[in-house]
Amino acid sequence: MTADIDRKPDLKLLVLLALALCAFLATSAKAGEPQTLPADLNLVGVDGTALTTADIGGSEKWLLIYVRNNRASEVLLGEIDETSFPGITSHIVVIAGGMNQDRLKQTSSKFPGLAKAAWYGDSSLALATAMKINGAPVMFGMQDRNARWDLSGVLFDSEKLKSIVTSWFNPPQANP
Repeated sequence: MTADIDRKPDLKLLVLLALALCAFLATSAKAGEPQTLPADLNLVGVDGTALTTADIGGSEKWLLIYVRNNRASEVLLGEIDETSFPGITSHIVVIAGGMNQDRLKQTSSKFPGLAKAAWYGDSSLALATAMKINGAPVMFGMQDRNARWDLSGVLFDSEKLKSIVTSWFNPPQANP
């Protein structure tokens, strides 16, 4: 009877270690696969201009927000404006999946706080396929053509969203 009691903590420890190892492997596998923005996908601008993904973004830090025609995307876009994020909205690229130029124009007009953002339509969902975007909205913290982080869905705490976005552009300084 004593042997059974002594082995139960070992079994619990073994199970916990196995779960921790699985979690670590799953996390490190995702972290080891950086998302790179493909350069050859077709987009359309609000004004009808045809371009490719090679024409967007830059070498500085910027945000790529991938949205669809859904309520969650509208909520996220409604949270971001020039008043809450001064100087940042001009570094935002909104790509609307499944939207042609007319629908894109209609959607972008609903968000005057994002007038300084660049808006593009991905009517064929090619970007969603290439970057394995399964739902929307998704926000990517981009540098060069690489996604350094992503946030899927909507944060219902405006202050947390503001903290994430502003710290991407203005990282906190370490105290000496």
